[in-house]
Amino acid sequence: MTVCRRYATVFVDLLYQKNTNRKEKQMKMTQGGFLVREIITAFLILGLLLIFAFLLVLQASKIYTLPEEKVDGVVRVLMHEPDRYTLMIQRANSKEIRLRQVFLNGSVPQFTLDVPTEQSAWALIKSYKMGGKEFSTMEIHIHSPQSVLGAGWDNGKNGRGQTQVIE
Repeated sequence: MTVCRRYATVFVDLLYQKNTNRKEKQMKMTQGGFLVREIITAFLILGLLLIFAFLLVLQASKIYTLPEEKVDGVVRVLMHEPDRYTLMIQRANSKEIRLRQVFLNGSVPQFTLDVPTEQSAWALIKSYKMGGKEFSTMEIHIHSPQSVLGAGWDNGKNGRGQTQVIE
């Protein structure tokens, strides 16, 4: 702080003193020139840091689209919460049922009642990555609203329960 005051004083003296000799003026200008170089260097460094921070934020906010995933053979859809589902999946000619949990991170799935009764239901999951987090959307193609069942949920201290289907 005292260095800045000293250089500011030199500038003020240089501007307002007209009765100084030439050598004194040159000395003060040299000292003032040094201050100007320091200020310019500081602004250049600050500018480079701001550009670097901007590029870092730009890179972090970049959206990466992940491949779409089509899930065939959906037998049941279990709704834990509006953005958390479990799909019960049965492969053709198999007696084994797999469970696939889908976290939508705030988005709500789109249900479509367009699957004939002789075919199995299916889901299309689209995922995106942004800033290290994964976001998903889901389209679920089902036979009827009865294909969606309620499921349990547990939010720790905030409670637990069972989602009830409204018919």
